[in-house]
Parts: sequence; C-alpha cells; structure tokens
Amino acid sequence: MLTITPYRRGELSTNLNSVFDSLMNDFFANTLETSFLENGKKAGYPRVDISESKDSWLVEATVPGLTKDDVTVEIYHTEGRDYLAIKSERATTTEDKDRNWHRKEIHRSSFCRNLVLPENANLDNIEAGVENGLLNIVIHKKQRDASPKIKQISVK
Repeated sequence: MLTITPYRRGELSTNLNSVFDSLMNDFFANTLETSFLENGKKAGYPRVDISESKDSWLVEATVPGLTKDDVTVEIYHTEGRDYLAIKSERATTTEDKDRNWHRKEIHRSSFCRNLVLPENANLDNIEAGVENGLLNIVIHKKQRDASPKIKQISVK
C-alpha cells in the first residue's frame, strides 16, 4: 500500500535496531494511521489528517490564525523521493512609542512539515486552500491505463 508519510530531516538513525524496527513497521503497516507514528509518537506541528479516495489524497493541516498569504506549499525531490512541504513564517511588528517594553516574546513564528509522497502522486495536479484555520491539500493520483499493455517477447 502506498501512503503519504511524515519526514523529518536529520532524524535518520544509524542504530541497527531502529532501522530494523522502521523497516518492519513500514512493511507491516496496513493502515494510514500506523504509518504516521514515529517512534511511538505522532509527528509535530502542524497536525495533519490524511484520507484517500479512489482518485486522490486529502491532507488537512491545522493552521489556526493563518491566511493563504502566510502558508507556502511546495513539492521537492531529494534522496530519491518526492516530498510535500507545508511551511509558514510570520513576523508581527508593533510600534508603540508610549510603552517601554521589558519583554516581547510574541513576534515571529515559523514551521515546516514535510510529507513523503507516494510514487503515483500526480505532482502536476495538486490543489491547496486555507479556510477557517484548516489547510486543505488535494493530491491527485496519476491515471492508469484502463487496459494493461501487453508486450510480446520473442523467444529465441
């Protein structure tokens, strides 16, 4: 089963047990939910729900308080795989000349969430939109030929 899975750069372990556990978990994962567990914990911000239909996947990510101008969705290829990156970087600036600031902690926030895309994802047909704090990303699947192609091999 092909699934979209979370990816975090720099978390690849060289520990043989971890690699074996990861291999076995990937091999025996039969539901989308189990493939989204990393070391027994759910992946980080933003939280995502992923569902699959016959023709596409739907990724819903929580992005409270963000608008379409605050969120970037990108596709990139590295390490032999395609990835979907959900990013945001937002800085708030306030000028208040009447105040003498002692501490100002809320001024900048950012995140990046990367998901591994399946091989049959149509990278040319992806749609995204933000509404009511929810980012919806529709990833269409590549269309297969209705009839399988048969190629005759000559026997010598």
